Amino acid sequence: MIITFFNFCSEEKPTEQLTSKEKSVLQKTNEAGDKISFSITGDSTKTDSVKIKDKEKEKNKGKGGGITPNALEYGWKYENEYVFDHYVANGEFGIWPSDNRQYAGSSGDPNRIQKLNELKSIWGFNYIAANIGDYNNIQAIVAAGFPINTNYLATGFTLGDSGDRNTVQNMYNGLAPSTYFWGYYMDEPYNHDCCAPLTQYSFKSFRDFVKSIKPNSLFGFGETYYMWANFYTHNPYEWVDGNHTNYYPANVDFVMCTRYDSFLGTSIDQRPLWDGFKSKYNNIFARTWIAAHKDGSEFRNLLGYCRDQGYAPWFYQKQDGYDYNDQMIASYCNAAWLEGFLRRYDKKYEVWYRCILNHTHNPNQPENCLWEEDSRLFLGIVQQ
Repeated sequence: MIITFFNFCSEEKPTEQLTSKEKSVLQKTNEAGDKISFSITGDSTKTDSVKIKDKEKEKNKGKGGGITPNALEYGWKYENEYVFDHYVANGEFGIWPSDNRQYAGSSGDPNRIQKLNELKSIWGFNYIAANIGDYNNIQAIVAAGFPINTNYLATGFTLGDSGDRNTVQNMYNGLAPSTYFWGYYMDEPYNHDCCAPLTQYSFKSFRDFVKSIKPNSLFGFGETYYMWANFYTHNPYEWVDGNHTNYYPANVDFVMCTRYDSFLGTSIDQRPLWDGFKSKYNNIFARTWIAAHKDGSEFRNLLGYCRDQGYAPWFYQKQDGYDYNDQMIASYCNAAWLEGFLRRYDKKYEVWYRCILNHTHNPNQPENCLWEEDSRLFLGIVQQ
């Protein structure tokens, strides 16, 4: 909340500047008026003050120094308050949201659907990674501001088997077979938890299948280490014991890093891993993941590095333990704003206060007033 103070004195409080008389407590709201938890950081608040004058001094100025039509009664002041409203992305700014949000459509829960809608309308994300197996979920995601063809990255592919291929063909989700998503993403084919690493042949076969029936879509994948990634894409591929032949190298449109610390786990900083991907893939490594559940203390450093290297940051929020109160998403987006990925817009209010006098009040020291809020006026949305 950014606050600017203006203090005045005179005989009247101008009614034309005060259209609302009800007492209120300022809350961050969306356009529907719902409460949204959001922590305002120290660097988002400032105060500018103009001291009020003493009414008795005004009276002593003589015949020409009395009340003017627009003058203010002694003991009134107003503040300009700026309260966060929403962000707007400056470029590609993606998220893989929590299950609570991405599966909101099939739940029918209006609160969950509202949380999904906030990803773009409040937090500024303009790309989404999400499952494509259910029609209601897809439609809710599209309604939240993520068009299928241009801003929706399809996820949920693990083995490249018949089930994954049927999903790509929209056999389960009620969409026309010709409908294509912006991209198709396979997460950790080598290092996934469920089973043995995908073979080079299976990976290339699935990639070729996707590109053959969805030629307008991107195909990419994520891995925890550039060596595990290049196992599928390079011939020869680099390995710990030297180079080896890959008989089924696959061309991909992008690759992402899915590890959130160093390779050996000795540091929380994954930027050296990003450097390894960049060295191996050059411009194919153009976007990467930053995790809600792992990287909270590093958001500024990681986002700053993305900015400097030209990477599009994608927020892996799927395992966010604070999704219910927006703590991590608010922290991440504040850091992204500070690093230039987002524009911030605030509600601006003119808030009027009146002085409550007491026995310690000194008219020559009006700053000693006890100020009570009297009214507030919404002035619009402004960019910070």
